[in-house]
Amino acid sequence: MAIIRSYCLYKSIRVVYVIVIILGVAMIIYSLWLMKLWTNGVLKLPSPSSAPKPWFIYSCLGMGIVVCLEILVAYVVSHYMTNSILAMYVGSISALLLTQGVTIVMVFFQMDWHTEFSESISDKHKEFKEFFLQHVAVTRLITITAFVAQIIVAILAIILWRVGTEPTIRYGNRNPPNPAINSFLVDYNSPLLENP
Repeated sequence: MAIIRSYCLYKSIRVVYVIVIILGVAMIIYSLWLMKLWTNGVLKLPSPSSAPKPWFIYSCLGMGIVVCLEILVAYVVSHYMTNSILAMYVGSISALLLTQGVTIVMVFFQMDWHTEFSESISDKHKEFKEFFLQHVAVTRLITITAFVAQIIVAILAIILWRVGTEPTIRYGNRNPPNPAINSFLVDYNSPLLENP
């Protein structure tokens, strides 16, 4: 039963990995597209140097790269999964999630982007300002969605770590018979099968 639970957890983690990697790649592509639009829009302003730094784009790009690298590490961990490697992975992903959470709060919730744009960009460029205020909200939504998916991966990894990755061995038999080679009808621990 424990092996089935571990297998189901392992497979569900891999499904969530696919979702998270798609979000990570989408974040990178979306951020690069936004960076191009930002650069083109700022060049049309009368004083491009007064435009605020697009930290929301930088943070979305950075988080997309971190998500892709994290899933690459998780993929390697899933192929060499032991309890000790899984414990190291859980510790590192927890520290990474804490850093990402602080970044999300600082960039998306503590900075008042409406004020930043209003102070730097005049009302003549209202379309540019409104366009990027909408994209601040979209970037916030994408980043939080990827963050929640990463938290789900971390929770599943913690559960798998607690359940254990090694198969359970019963009755003190360190080398259980291989059902693909040996018959289940024969008791290989029987004293009758021992060579004299």
